Amino acid sequence: MLNFGYFICLLFIVREVSGSIHATQYGNGYFYNFFAGDGKKGDNEPWWDASYKCTTYYQVGLLVSITSVGIQNDVWELLDSYGSDRVTYIGMSDREKEGLWTWVNGQSAMKGQGYTNWGGSEPNNYNNEDCGCFKSSTQQWNDEDCDHFYGFVCQQAQSRITPEQFTTLTFGAANSRISYEKAHHKCIETDSRLVVITRDELFQKIQNDANRSSSIKYWIGARQSSIGKFTWNNGEEVDLSKFSLADKLSDIKGQKCLALGNNGLEVHSCDENLDYICEYVVPWDLKKSQERSDYMVGEDIEIDCTATGYPLPNVTWHRDRHPVPSNTDDVFQTAVLGKSTLRIKNANLRDTNRYRCFAENVHTKAETKAYLDIRVHPHELTRIVDGKNSPASRNLYSSDEISLPSDQVIQPHEHTAGETDNSK
Repeated sequence: MLNFGYFICLLFIVREVSGSIHATQYGNGYFYNFFAGDGKKGDNEPWWDASYKCTTYYQVGLLVSITSVGIQNDVWELLDSYGSDRVTYIGMSDREKEGLWTWVNGQSAMKGQGYTNWGGSEPNNYNNEDCGCFKSSTQQWNDEDCDHFYGFVCQQAQSRITPEQFTTLTFGAANSRISYEKAHHKCIETDSRLVVITRDELFQKIQNDANRSSSIKYWIGARQSSIGKFTWNNGEEVDLSKFSLADKLSDIKGQKCLALGNNGLEVHSCDENLDYICEYVVPWDLKKSQERSDYMVGEDIEIDCTATGYPLPNVTWHRDRHPVPSNTDDVFQTAVLGKSTLRIKNANLRDTNRYRCFAENVHTKAETKAYLDIRVHPHELTRIVDGKNSPASRNLYSSDEISLPSDQVIQPHEHTAGETDNSK
């Protein structure tokens, strides 16, 4: 049973990155975060500090382990918009034993032992280099001095992310106790809502604030409906069995609303004047309805991209870094809040491209995206027969029989200006 015995006055679960680059991306079952700054400012860090920020400060997993060509492509897509001369820390080192390169997830990064993408003569331990970097200029790996200040990429399994990572809670102004309805509208004025508490994980983030008076009570986002049930302001029913209520419902006159008190969840008349807690949720949990990349000429393609957050985010598909139009007959998108559907009618070879899905709301602080490479193939391919070009006697591909190398990806487009490459 959940019980609010203690509560802190202000909880920031999403940390702002002032004056820095912060971008997020979803792909291959992972959630990636890229942090970087300007020189030694912002989020450029030595390797060990970068590792600490991933695991503890931002709590978004570990430095990225690039153990497959799919993850390699994800990292390159994530970094591509930020300059071709950028150097970025990734999650491998040989600090434990010189020459034995290992990812932070425990897998080997040694040549000949699984997927690797070391540049030319790397790693060469020039001037005792023990930490791994991704060089955008070559899209390959390099060993570097661990004390250099670079940006870094964090990696977390998408199945392990939680809404609490993306939620910010704020309180009403001091000594401004108001009714439930007024509190509800105060939150709306800041594109927020009275806080919805439906997960145990949120309780686990709540700690005691020694400076808070035990008499303070906070409106939260739940009230009694016309049929007598309590519902959260997102439409979900409140499971009262999970809470230890400090009041008897029969003792309260008029419409009843839920508040958070020192002894747990409390029932109050909605007309009482109490403090209140608002929340907003930046876009998260981007999902594509399918990962299929290969199609035949003439097929119709339809792919949903969805995201959640509060307010519900705008979701848009882009091609060639420009929004896919919504008013054409062949390649277009249809969108509602929280979802956009990419539609390609009667696909042709020119539709082969990288398509990106972006999500944002008024509180977005980091670019949030996913991507998909779409490849359209002709029904009839030409092959060599007796030294001459001849049409194949049958379709070499069908929509159910396409097997292309997984590393055939659409290369990203032009770079933008970035920071100077300080590597050798």
